[in-house]
Amino acid sequence: MPRLLSPRFAAPIFLTLLAVLGNHCSAADRIILRSLELVVDRTALSVDEDGVRLDGKRPGGGDLIPWDEIERGRVSEPLQPAFDEYLKEFGPFLYRLRQRLKIGDYDGLYDTAEKVFPRFSSRQSQTAYLVCQATMWGRLARGKREAAVEPYLRCLELLRSGTAKESALPGTRRLAAGADTPYCLDLAPLWLDAAEAKQALPGVQEAIRKMATPRPDEAYLYYISLALAAGDFPAAQKVLPAVQGKEPLTAELRDVLLAQQEVMQKTPGTNLAGLEARLPKLHPANRRLAHFWLGKWRSAGNEAAQRDAALDFLTVAALAEDRDGELAAAGLYHALQILDKLKDTAAADAVRRELLGKYRETAQGKRAAELERP
Repeated sequence: MPRLLSPRFAAPIFLTLLAVLGNHCSAADRIILRSLELVVDRTALSVDEDGVRLDGKRPGGGDLIPWDEIERGRVSEPLQPAFDEYLKEFGPFLYRLRQRLKIGDYDGLYDTAEKVFPRFSSRQSQTAYLVCQATMWGRLARGKREAAVEPYLRCLELLRSGTAKESALPGTRRLAAGADTPYCLDLAPLWLDAAEAKQALPGVQEAIRKMATPRPDEAYLYYISLALAAGDFPAAQKVLPAVQGKEPLTAELRDVLLAQQEVMQKTPGTNLAGLEARLPKLHPANRRLAHFWLGKWRSAGNEAAQRDAALDFLTVAALAEDRDGELAAAGLYHALQILDKLKDTAAADAVRRELLGKYRETAQGKRAAELERP
């Protein structure tokens, strides 16, 4: 028969065990998620903008809990103040972005994304990708195409480096980019506001500088196109040698931008002539840009050339319709201007109806609405 402890010894041992276990339970980390899941079997090692880093993977998740998933929590005393501050500062905003992405409310992303983008634009995490992607799509939804380039390049690098996974992004929308396209089809490198293009250049330059080498030609070509639109031809010339042009599609895009430069400087040369000859063979994404610049050049010619220019701009609208509403609207608007100038009333009215019917809320649609005849 086992010997029992004497009551004289049992009571102190029991009290000691109770104190140890009680202190352990009260000190255990306890994080409650918005999903009502309770995380109690892991210890928080650190906290920062990206979330709470645990001492191991939690069931059904990784070792990092982002702030948008956390409702509240208790962690070790040294970490608690920072935990509370980060949760208050980022939790509601990141959760709002996640919900907007889930339901496809891209216009609703804008105000929230702008509040957190400066803090996450240079970070390397899945949360940074969520913020940068939300910022890009929010700016596009507001017609701020030039400003969308920087967050797009941040997204590109996060995915290229493997730091973030596109599949983990809430919602169903994904970037319209890949090896079979010369650039992101949601964001054609053609800019309609010189002041906005100039303002976007520093952020784009910084995003490219942070990319791992070798940097993709696409990034340089976006910068060059913005510099040309801003009228900063020396900046464009300085970056052009960095474009390797090993991929046929990006080589095509480089040639389109060289033709653009000739149009903008009013010095037509071999690039513009070569572009016209190659037009049918270009990738559709590059062809819409080529038609735009050929249209800009032809619109300064005689009546026959101007009618060709109107067709160029209508082709831009047709090629951009599914992906880039602002660019499609620009094509229609430029065609409308030419047809009005030529006093082709029937054709002009048809183009105006399409522009105002489909793209009234775009920058060019609003301009056309202001000029609409009573």
